[in-house]
Order: sequence, then structure tokens, then C-alpha cells
Amino acid sequence: MTSKISFLRASLTGFAGLVGVGVATVVVAAACLLPLPAYTAVTSPVEVLPAAGEQSRVCAGPLLQVLPQVGDTTTYFAAGPATIFSDAVGATVNTRQLDAVNVTQSGSVTAPSVLTVPPAGEADTQPKLAGMQLQQVATEDIAGLAAAPCTDASSEAWLVGGATEVGRTTLLLLSNPTAVTASVALEIFGDNGAVSTPGATGILVEPGQQRVLSLAAYAPNQISPVVHVISTGGLVHAALQQSIIRSLVPGGVDIITPSASPNTTQIMTGVALTGLAAQDSGEKGLVINDLEPTIRIAVPGAEASDVVLTVIGGATEPVEIRTTIEAHHTLQLPFTGITDGVYTVVVTGSKPIVAGVRSVQAASSDGVVVVPVPVSSAAPATPQTPAAGGGEGFNGGTSGVAPQQSQAAQPTQSSPTITGGDFAWHASSLSLTGDTLIPVGTGPSATLSLYNPTSASITATLASPAGSDLTIVIAAGKMMTVPVSSATRYTLTGGANLHAALTYAAVGLGASVAISPTNQRGAAITVFPR
Repeated sequence: MTSKISFLRASLTGFAGLVGVGVATVVVAAACLLPLPAYTAVTSPVEVLPAAGEQSRVCAGPLLQVLPQVGDTTTYFAAGPATIFSDAVGATVNTRQLDAVNVTQSGSVTAPSVLTVPPAGEADTQPKLAGMQLQQVATEDIAGLAAAPCTDASSEAWLVGGATEVGRTTLLLLSNPTAVTASVALEIFGDNGAVSTPGATGILVEPGQQRVLSLAAYAPNQISPVVHVISTGGLVHAALQQSIIRSLVPGGVDIITPSASPNTTQIMTGVALTGLAAQDSGEKGLVINDLEPTIRIAVPGAEASDVVLTVIGGATEPVEIRTTIEAHHTLQLPFTGITDGVYTVVVTGSKPIVAGVRSVQAASSDGVVVVPVPVSSAAPATPQTPAAGGGEGFNGGTSGVAPQQSQAAQPTQSSPTITGGDFAWHASSLSLTGDTLIPVGTGPSATLSLYNPTSASITATLASPAGSDLTIVIAAGKMMTVPVSSATRYTLTGGANLHAALTYAAVGLGASVAISPTNQRGAAITVFPR
């Protein structure tokens, strides 16, 4: 009897346990299915003011000539000093020199320079800094006018310009203003695709030094190269110097500074074009040599890009050219269907592209320019007030860039030299972001071009310490060109979203400086917590 009761009790206990497990399972399942109270953390953007540091701008340095050596060694010597013109707001500009290790005559006068301003302590607004360099030379090897902006060192740069065919010399200038050794690699594109470049990696640039390399050593016999410079470790300032000799006569020189990084839109403004009628009638619009202006475009990606080229300015409607460029290739397109004048060139692509423009300033009718020495400097012209609206103040004609030889920078030699004209490379630029410092060096017929890519008009003010403010209205999709005074520091206010460039042009002389946004390191940034 007792065993039966014990068995019954055990059975009931086991059944109760099973029921308990079942009930618990149902409760857990129900808890999983029933909606629970929701909680979402709400975060707000936070404005952070990073610790301010020293701002710096690197100037490429003087124009260089090749110095032949016995054996495989090549060195260079400076063809006189470049004139640097700088401006700063909120601080005093300091200048230090880099050591150009394979350049002779590279003393403090002719060495590449670094412009710096210290941070402004705890102030919310940091100093602004801008600079440019300009040099005119006339020797048996190189002759012409070269201007370039002084810009930031970076880990990446795209250089659109140069050539390494016979009679064309292109030098790669790598400057390291940092305290860390930079290891540089090169990627080069040409009209036949990516160029095989043995030895183009692990190029060391020591702190505080500039290295000069011949582009022909990495990419010989190239008509339309585009150079991608990548740096690890220290940051570098990269530039190209191109010079031309035709039949023993120097045919121009320029310094090529970085264009904007690959994007589906590239904009170059302040492009002064002359001799287009002769090109249209004589060459049928083809770019067959570097005596003619051209637009150079590269597709660095792995897919081909459909490209639309639009030329804006002058008294005519915008002119369009359409084409397709293969992946990893470069292409040079002509200017056709337009008259001489100052223009903005807009290049759009279905895939990211890089671009630059070469303008040509021909010699006199007999094919040469005799450069006198010295060239006297006269007082620069007073800026004229343009009409408001879509560029009515300047019609794009050649009168806007009439030769004014009295304003030319002085050559560096002491006897007359025969030259065969000049050329200028126009880098694509970034849009301005606010008040912009524009120092204008001494050169022939300096003009400032402003292009408005937006759908609404923009009103900007150009001011200088010595003159009255100039109000400029740039209509949507239009450009404006105004003369500016040499050796003058300007400030452009209200110019956000504009693209800007300085242009110098005269018979047989020309140069261009793309205006970059005035960087304020240490300005507040907005952080969005996640």
C-alpha cells in the first residue's frame, strides 16, 4: 500500500513539474511576442573647436635649368629668384626656406619657401593665409612668365600638364615641409593608357627638403601626361615645371600646380585664348602640337567616361563638345567655334575625371619676341567697375588682356634674348567657401576672373587697402573678369561658391593662378554622434 502511495505521489510531482515547465515556456514566449516599451537615445550635433596649429603654404621655388653632368647624375640650377607675394589676416607671415638637395645656387634667395602663420591661441577665428609666386626669365634654355599659388602640402596631388617628347622638359618638384620623411609613389596616365613606371615608388623626400626629378625618367615620350602623386608619412607639395624649346628658341615655361581631385565636374576659369581663328582655319580644330590651346582630360578610374566640355564667356552662347574617354587614358580636346577672349571651361563626366587647360600666348607676327632688359615697372592700372549682371562688364574680347609691357616682371638676365612665345597651364579649382585673400604679384595686365556655377546670382565685394571697394554681381552660370592692380593685396567677400583665378597676359607672355579657398585651420567642425 505504501509503495502505491509513493508511486502516485512521484507521478503527481513529475506531472506538476512538467506543467510548471510548460507554463514557464508559455510565459517566456508571450514575453517575446508582446511589445515591450521602446527607448531611443536622442543625440544632437556637437560643435567642436579643435586645437589650432600652425598654418603653412608651400611655394614651388624658382624656375630651374638642367645642369649637365658626367655620368648618370643630373643636377639643376636656379634661373634667378622667384618673387613671392603673400597676405595674412590675424597674424604676421613668417617665411622659411627648404633645402633643394639637387639644385645648385639654392641659397636663401632662390630656395623653395614655406609661408607660415602661428595659431591664434584660444580665439575662435584663426588667421588666414595666402600666397603666390611669380617669375619672368629669358635665357637660351628657358624663357617666359611663370606664376603659381603657394598651397598646402598634402598626401595626394593630381598634376595635369607637361610633356616629355623631344624639346619638352618637365621636372617634378617634391617639397616636404613637415618633420617626417615622406615616401612618394607616382601613377602616370597618358594618351595610350596607364604608363608603366619602374622605380616610381619609395621616392624618399626628407623633412625640410625639396627633390627635383625628371618626369622623362619615369614616363618618356609622353605628349599629354597626367601625374598622380601619393605620399605616405610626411605630406608633400607637388608641382611640375614644363619648358619648351623649338629650333633652339625657348618657347615658354610654366609651373603646374595640383588640379582638383577626380570628380564628375572640373572647372577652370580665367582662360585667356588668342589666335583661335588661325587654329580653326589652319588645323581644322585638331590639336596637333603645343602651339595651340587645349583642354587635357584624364579618366583615372577603371571605366570609360562620357565627357561634356562647355566653354563659357565672351559675347557668344556657351559652346559644347561631347566625347568619350577610355579608362586610364588622357585626351586633349581643341577650342573650336569661339573667338579670342577670356573664358571659363567646365568639364563634366559620367565618371570621375581630372582636367586642366593650356593657353598659348604667341610671339609677334615674325614668330619671336625680343625681351629687353631691364623692363621698367609702371604704376598699375586702377580697377574698373564692371556692370552688374551676367558678365556685361567685360565682353571677353582681347581688349581685356591688352599687352602692358611696362607691368612685366623683370627678367633675370642682362642682355636681350629672342624667345618664341609662352604658354600657361590653368588648373581646375575648388569653389570658394567664404572671405578669400587674393595677393596679386607684379605682372602684365593682371585680371581676376570669377565664375558662378550656381542657379542664383552672387554679389561679391573686392576690396584693397589702397582703393575703394568694388561690388561685382555675377549672374547664374556666368563669369566676370575685372582688371586688378599689380602688387596689391585684395580681399573678396561674399564670394562663397564662386570659382576664381588670376590671369596675366601680354604678347609672348602668360601665366595663371587658380585661387583656392582661404583655409582656416582650427575653425569649428560639427560632430554627429551615433
